[in-house]
Amino acid sequence: MIEIIKYDIETYNFRKWFEDCLGRLEDIHLNHDIKPVTYSTAGGVHLPEEDTQYGLIEKLYREVVHEAYAFRYTWWEFQKDIVKSWFGENTVIQQLPSIKIFPSGYDWKFYEETTLVNGRETNMHYEMDFPFHHPEFETNFIIPLTDMDEDNGIFVDGVMQTPKQGEMVVFDQVLHGGYVHNKSKNTRVSMDFKACGWSEYNNESLSDIKVRKRGKWQTQKELFKIGNYYTIL
Repeated sequence: MIEIIKYDIETYNFRKWFEDCLGRLEDIHLNHDIKPVTYSTAGGVHLPEEDTQYGLIEKLYREVVHEAYAFRYTWWEFQKDIVKSWFGENTVIQQLPSIKIFPSGYDWKFYEETTLVNGRETNMHYEMDFPFHHPEFETNFIIPLTDMDEDNGIFVDGVMQTPKQGEMVVFDQVLHGGYVHNKSKNTRVSMDFKACGWSEYNNESLSDIKVRKRGKWQTQKELFKIGNYYTIL
């Protein structure tokens, strides 16, 4: 299943808060002195270096996501009005979005084993793969805050998706990923999160397998429980 959901970017203007913090998002690579990251960041970085794209993500969490009540209120309203209505029932949803910054001209290697697509390295993976080990009952949501293109978009089940601002791509647990190197003239900035309908959530399917999240290891059943990773709408 792959679906594109449209929403009003004036009502849910997440980009504004990010640009107030970092400047024009497409030009992050021009306006910030970013140090390349050459190692795999699968499962996140516990203590990101300030002068990397992961340091900029940490800055957004510190100065926008956790600091600005208006951002969190808009995020809550977006979940309630757009995501919950899509499921049509009470929804189990990631409490805060994940943020991705993929600078123009840089590599973004978040999976150790890369795959060649069109002669270029890609980060193709399943969310259930090591070291992510996400539950199979989740649905994936990606919200681009800059227009994606053929060089910084995302392959979903073999098809390149290039959603624009005001669009959200939704897909289940299929093979997906993007190019390791961003050849686009634009930096890509996006938010993503996981969710499922209440009737789909199954805590009995969670196990003691170790999951890497923000550079730390936790058991799957501890991380993906309601009240920790998830909240209920």
